[in-house]
Amino acid sequence: MSIVANTDAEPRAIDQHFMKRALLNFLYNALLHNDETVTVHVTVAQDVITI
Repeated sequence: MSIVANTDAEPRAIDQHFMKRALLNFLYNALLHNDETVTVHVTVAQDVITI
């Protein structure tokens, strides 16, 4: 599976509470629904989060 983000997109205001919930849910599901050999990489740089 591959996800490519449009890095040319303009920044948008987001609800920090819901974004936190969405990211935690995504990470939790990535770990829960895959076997132990799967690696999840998360990078946070300035105002950008890459998973």
